[in-house]
Amino acid sequence: MRALFLGFGNVARGVADILVRRDRYPGLAALDVDVVGIVTGAHGALVNRRGLDLARVLADWRRQGGFAPSHPDRADLGALEAIRAVPCDVVVEMTPLNRRAQGEPAITHVREALRPALASLLATDPQKDVRQVAMVDNSGAVAAWTGPKCIAAAGDRQGKGYSVQANLMDDPGVWPAMAAAYESATGDLAERLLATLEAAERAGGDIRGRQSAALVVVRAKSTGKPWEDRLVDLRVDDAEVPLVELRRLLVLHRAYAEMNQGDDAAAKEDWTVAVGHYTKAAQLAPQIAELPFWEAVTLFMAGREDEALPIFAAVFARDARWAKLVPRLPASGLLPSDPAKIDRILAAKPRP
Repeated sequence: MRALFLGFGNVARGVADILVRRDRYPGLAALDVDVVGIVTGAHGALVNRRGLDLARVLADWRRQGGFAPSHPDRADLGALEAIRAVPCDVVVEMTPLNRRAQGEPAITHVREALRPALASLLATDPQKDVRQVAMVDNSGAVAAWTGPKCIAAAGDRQGKGYSVQANLMDDPGVWPAMAAAYESATGDLAERLLATLEAAERAGGDIRGRQSAALVVVRAKSTGKPWEDRLVDLRVDDAEVPLVELRRLLVLHRAYAEMNQGDDAAAKEDWTVAVGHYTKAAQLAPQIAELPFWEAVTLFMAGREDEALPIFAAVFARDARWAKLVPRLPASGLLPSDPAKIDRILAAKPRP
């Protein structure tokens, strides 16, 4: 099993110490764990796809008062980036509250199945009654806990490959509504997650009101390129109606994703494919003048000049600066190097 450990300070050191000296812990000597990383918080990560030299890691700690990179592939990654960048079977999080044997609960987490692991961790947590936690592994197994002292209304519900949980809700119907929405929603994962949040709001939402929302979706399997693996990363830190703003941002995200695909096709001079992407982008966010502008450009390059000209005219009427860009595009291969054709486009400008 390939494990990536997350921890801070002495806790992270404790995990490394246990793994180096497994013979001191009954039942751990034969534990087959190939450590692929130890993340130490905001200051970076120790990551090595070939396994870490844990003895050297501990030596670095004792010499420098903290972890230093030990044969890292990437030493500049934060926790989330490390998780996405490193192929691993399990991610183990250690917090200062898990003090028993300075990391032994984490070893138990790796060794046991998901549900027993959660039960084992709760059994050693003196504050479990106020905890709310959910785990979903890469096989779709789910385990969750809502402590009896979580502020009402609080609860959780699980289904195949998902868990919903909430606390401090206005109504106990919130999490059942979330589960129903997730199961019935269509579209990609981002759409299903947002539909789930919207259902929670309709069912009563947070009793304290509304302020922020966030949505993150990453690839199920890493490509080794973290900048490509984060498919959606949107957040609203402060808004009167945060979910409305989050949905607006998701639509914009989709529009610009289409535009980026159009850019890629245009770079290959595949104008027919580029037109399709730019047209979809403009349909998603027609209020952004740039999107129909590039739709018009690609239509023109695809030989559909009569279709392009009314779109150019509408864009120029909204913002005349786009007309100034037209004569610059032939040098980049994005419009024909034909003065007559360029004049035809510019003739679509509104008259003073």
